[in-house]
Amino acid sequence: MVFEDEFMDKQSEIIALFKDAVGDSVEMIYVFIYYDAYSSMITSAFMVNGTRCGNLDAGISDGVNNDILDIVEEEILSELEEICIKNNKSMPQEFRYIYNVKSGAFDADYRYEKDINEITEYDPGIASQEWMESLFGDK
Repeated sequence: MVFEDEFMDKQSEIIALFKDAVGDSVEMIYVFIYYDAYSSMITSAFMVNGTRCGNLDAGISDGVNNDILDIVEEEILSELEEICIKNNKSMPQEFRYIYNVKSGAFDADYRYEKDINEITEYDPGIASQEWMESLFGDK
């Protein structure tokens, strides 16, 4: 399998976990992931009836959300890293996913270690919040 296909298939598993949890009740799924050798962080948001909402409002209980986060952190991220190593590619440290449930359109943006190291006082929580604000125009 070609690197890009293998890498995309693994990322699609992340979206599928969230999509399975919310079903067709949401229009859009937004996922922000930070991952390095020492820590990881995952945040998500959803669009329901044109309004941004969190997990509970999208129908994902805290227990289900924690199960999703565990699978992503304990399995999928390390598998993505293995795919990168096997193919001599850099592993992103930051992933930003936008998935349109109706159309199936998937957009992914990445930041790598060298890019993140250039940011003074980088904080993944703040980066996640700023990304969400840029999508929704939050102040």
